Formats: sequence, C-alpha cells, structure tokens
Amino acid sequence: MELGEGRHDVDKYTGMKNFLTYITELFDRPFSYRALVGGFGESGQSIFVFEPERNQKIRVSVELFGEKLYLSFTSDGSLDLTGKGNAGRILATVMDILQKFLEHSTPDEITFIAPTDSPARARVYERMVKRYLQGTEYELMKIHRKKIDHLNPDEIWFHISHKDNVF
Repeated sequence: MELGEGRHDVDKYTGMKNFLTYITELFDRPFSYRALVGGFGESGQSIFVFEPERNQKIRVSVELFGEKLYLSFTSDGSLDLTGKGNAGRILATVMDILQKFLEHSTPDEITFIAPTDSPARARVYERMVKRYLQGTEYELMKIHRKKIDHLNPDEIWFHISHKDNVF
C-alpha cells in the first residue's frame, strides 16, 4: 500500500493528516487536571485546575445548585483569550470535566460560559459542545453571545437541557 492509500485521514500525496483528523485527535487529548475544591457530582462549587503551559493556570468552575449546573473557565483568573494556540485542548479538557461531572450528577439544566473573540471561535465551541453531548441525555437548546464591554472578549453562553425536560 502506498503512503496514504486506502486511508481517508491521510493525504494521498503528502502523507499528512487532513484537517478533520487533526482537529478530532486534538479534541480527544484533554490536559491532565485535578480537583482544587469539591469533586465530581458534589453540590455547591467545585473547582478543577490544569496547566496547559508553564506559568498558565486554567481554572474550571462547576457550580451545582439543585437541578442547575453552571460551568465556566478562566485563564490565570481572567476571561481574556490567551492566543497561545491551545484553545482546542483547553476546551476539550473543560468538556472532559463536564462529562465526568455528568457521570455523577444529572442536573436538568446546564449553562456553559466561554470567552470568544470571533464568530469562527464561537462556531468551533458550538461544534465541540454538540460533539461532547452526543450519546448523552442532554441536548443543546440555545446559544447566545454576550458583549461585556469594549475591554473584554465576548462571552458565548450555551444553554443545555436534559432530554427529559425538553418540550
């Protein structure tokens, strides 16, 4: 078999992975993380932390109050985008934390908040959220962008509902 022959994930002529394969593999490799406060399925606030790069800490906050779960993340205490090229793996890690949390708890509603600086990044976030929700008991109901002020990036809010609560 010649290089790339019979394989759709590798370009036949260059032997390089195609973009879809690259992105899929990227999103399947979350960073290692640890619980700083609380843990999976616990009521109240749980905080998880990971370091994609030296001197950079991503903090993921998961707040479970009754049947509502709120998830957000910051980089070094800020919602600002870092521009360091790790957005795919960072979001993969955030979604991995959410998935593991949902293995221990089944809230009726989930609100996931992420910073975004462009419609393209918002679309990537939307695709990732939909991808991670496949095969779960949840579905994405609504997405909206929120402008904080001219100094901060926009936020994209994902509203996710348990399928038993969808009308």
